[in-house]
Amino acid sequence: YATRNPDLKRMAGNKQHILILNKSDLADESVTGSWVRHYKTQGLTAIPFRSTGGKAKDIFRLIEDACAERVEVLALGTRETFPDGIPAADAVERARRADALPVLAWGVGKWMFSRAKVVDSLLRRFPAEELLLGDTSLRPVFWPEPGPMAAAETLGRRVLHGSDPLPPAFEQTRAGQWGDLADEPFDATGPLLGPLLAILREAPLVPAGRRAGFFQFLRRMLQKK
Repeated sequence: YATRNPDLKRMAGNKQHILILNKSDLADESVTGSWVRHYKTQGLTAIPFRSTGGKAKDIFRLIEDACAERVEVLALGTRETFPDGIPAADAVERARRADALPVLAWGVGKWMFSRAKVVDSLLRRFPAEELLLGDTSLRPVFWPEPGPMAAAETLGRRVLHGSDPLPPAFEQTRAGQWGDLADEPFDATGPLLGPLLAILREAPLVPAGRRAGFFQFLRRMLQKK
């Protein structure tokens, strides 16, 4: 038998949390795997842990591995909130279930090294109409287009361009510095969300504005810290 404190759900709220399935060596491996998959459909990460031979540091390593993706997924066109730290694929699925537009956003260092495998996995898993890519003014003018982005564009995956202001208050002036233009009929007196998402998904878009120069890029990165 297994128990779970009913107060944990209330206490955790919308925060990301990980379930440790202790004594997994005493349970049927296939059943444990079924529970792991079940929790994954609920947006939760469940980690089996052996009660014999296991050490606390092993738990920390497993948790670190589960949270190591650190890529950014945007959900455009929804007011629904999503917990931070969930696996990127789960974030895309949650955005789709909320009828939002999932966008895999480029960021400095976020598509490199081990994270490049995460990006590649997402692009293989989700077709072009289910996951768009996001470019940003934080990619400075001297920084070439990332390989995965160029390859995805060649295969018909759409790339949206945006300003991506950072948290400091003065960054609000960056809004509109870099984005897309669309020459499409638009009824501003009617509902806005549906037509806007349709434009982002389907209309011809032309990048407009400017990305950061060297000194602006350096200043923003230092202030981001």
